[in-house]
Amino acid sequence: MKKSLKVFSTKKEIRFYAMSHTNSLLPKLLTLEEFLDRAILLPNPQIPSDLRKLYLFEVVKKIDPSVLGISTELEVFLEQSDLIYSFFRELFLEEVELEEVKLADVYAKFEEHITLLEELRNHYKQMLQERGLSDLIFEERIEVNREYFKEFEEIEIYLRGYLTRFDRWILKELNHPNLKIFYTSTPFNAPLIKKMFGVEEYGSFLFFNQEHKKLAPYKELTITPEVKAFGERIEQVEFVFSKIAEFVESGISPDDIVVVTPDEGFSELLELFDEKDNLNLSMGKPFKHSNLFITLQKLYEEALIEDVKDEEFFKILKEKNTLELFSYILKLASPTEKSIIDEVLFKFKEFTKGLTPLQTLHLLLKEFEKLSFDDVRGGKVTVIGVLEGRGIEAEGVIVVDFNEEFVPKITNEDLFLNTSLRKRVNLPTLGEKRALQKFYYYTLFKNAKRVAISYHKSEEKDVSRFLYELWDKVELDPKEYKIFNFNRFRGFEEVKGELSLPKVFTPTSLKTLLRCPYEFSLLYEKKIYQDSSQPSIHTLIHRAIEEAIKSEPPSWQEYYNEIEKYLFNHSTREQMIDISGRWLKRLKKFTQQDFENLSSNLSLEITQSKKLGDFILQAKADRVIEGRIIDDFKTASSSDYLKDYQKDETNYQAEFYSYIWDSDEVYFYLISHKVQRQRVEIDPKSAKEKLEKVLANLPTTLSYSQDQTYCHKYCAYRFGCKGVS
Repeated sequence: MKKSLKVFSTKKEIRFYAMSHTNSLLPKLLTLEEFLDRAILLPNPQIPSDLRKLYLFEVVKKIDPSVLGISTELEVFLEQSDLIYSFFRELFLEEVELEEVKLADVYAKFEEHITLLEELRNHYKQMLQERGLSDLIFEERIEVNREYFKEFEEIEIYLRGYLTRFDRWILKELNHPNLKIFYTSTPFNAPLIKKMFGVEEYGSFLFFNQEHKKLAPYKELTITPEVKAFGERIEQVEFVFSKIAEFVESGISPDDIVVVTPDEGFSELLELFDEKDNLNLSMGKPFKHSNLFITLQKLYEEALIEDVKDEEFFKILKEKNTLELFSYILKLASPTEKSIIDEVLFKFKEFTKGLTPLQTLHLLLKEFEKLSFDDVRGGKVTVIGVLEGRGIEAEGVIVVDFNEEFVPKITNEDLFLNTSLRKRVNLPTLGEKRALQKFYYYTLFKNAKRVAISYHKSEEKDVSRFLYELWDKVELDPKEYKIFNFNRFRGFEEVKGELSLPKVFTPTSLKTLLRCPYEFSLLYEKKIYQDSSQPSIHTLIHRAIEEAIKSEPPSWQEYYNEIEKYLFNHSTREQMIDISGRWLKRLKKFTQQDFENLSSNLSLEITQSKKLGDFILQAKADRVIEGRIIDDFKTASSSDYLKDYQKDETNYQAEFYSYIWDSDEVYFYLISHKVQRQRVEIDPKSAKEKLEKVLANLPTTLSYSQDQTYCHKYCAYRFGCKGVS
């Protein structure tokens, strides 16, 4: 028997291959990534991918990265560094020099960006050389490891995606006498097939000895899918389990059913409802749900607001003992958690010198988020992401989240250069990459006996247009499909009985109570918080104004520059797109108008309290001038916030300010459609009377909001609320 090597796209494809050949001796099996890794030799040890961000952070401080929208603060940079690296990686894999991009940029749209990236690359390469390390995409001395593959008489590569120019160079240099590539060309991946092989015909092919042999004609999709829309995203969960049951009853083995989640976060919902352990999560169970991660995240958040309760952790922060942090984390970890994080801690321990314990913890949390526990439940139905589905032939295919935002998805490097520039330097375009993802779905569907597709339907969300490229005559059910009544949402604790009123009220907590006692109880009594790891744009703008004023700018231009700089340094790339498009012009107008107020005696973000009857009223003012003039900055989309405020019977923010600061000068400072400082007609006496009346009639029993518009659109708890019909 020949000693052969078979190369597949994913580990999942290898698993399916092995399952279908249980009665035979298996050849050597590798993924394409493993094959290419073993095919190259570098002169120095390859830098661990986990630590690359730290090295890039060191060199980014040597340039001015603000033009790129990149921050020099570690916590923010960690979010942005993938964009830089993925861009360099794509240029390397497609053998395109930065100089070529610069020459092709005929309108000089990216000239400044490219110059800075070139400078950053040179600094990074120099650092690697000084430390005796290699990074593949910046290495010029690469050899092909022919010796490793000489033992195989035959190598078969089952190609499901795209080989870059660098990948094709490796295969050419390998020069194996019996290397075969099996691939399929369809209307979806045809442009990339032409780039790789020069073939324009559709069908299945074998590439061997520089010749292309057609093995089978292109197969149109003949199966008709079942497509259902759901008003709430989570309702798709029940759809998945009902379809699995239906497929099994029709004779399809559970081993032959796959559930595809274009957004892998949906797998967490599936796991939550998988009471019988029928599912096998190929991506594993996220480490971020572990007790250790939750504990460390809580400690990090407490440190940010300087309210650390753990004495040992407080001592580590105070003494800036970063090395002790690693021992502390291991002490908190369970044996299973230790086995998952040991390698990350070992790698980072040596390379975090110069970082504070808080910066190191932030870095570690970001790495821990990528980790997962193996799913050991042994379910037979496989849950996969679309990339993991390459090459898999399943009889039953269920796809959730078939929405425009998820199907197809783009990656970071795709956002950097526009399509025209990509074409000029022969980089894969955004359209070609999207088409490749469409090809992945096509290959999943073409061999299936049953296909079920679901998507989230709302005013803002709809089915992906790609559905109509796969099937010309697919019919959509015009009504939203409901399997179970959301009022009986499993796992959500219903709060009953009397409501315990707090002693301290803020404008927000009072508004929440008046609007919906049920929401108030969940948030302030049960303390079920929303995820707020990344500040919203509105929060960022408030903080930017605060920091800019603290810098004591000498002119309105400098006032604006400080705001802009803060936003660039603390926003994600997606947020900066929104900020650049919608907010910078408004903020420039705001600084021109507001600069004259900065010369006065003012205080920022001041919290103050005052007793009223049995309660203590507490409020935080964005700005207090001369001790009694209150400015509250508003970034709401309302064109006339004051008018909306006066109609709102639950909002008493101005009354809080007026009563607590004993002031008749309270302003809502609009930074939205128009920049305007609106004065509220109020005085301390009338404010006190209004508040006394409200506090005397507070709800004391639990009830649901009668405002269904609010419940359905804005409430964070609407998915589990029994008050929503």
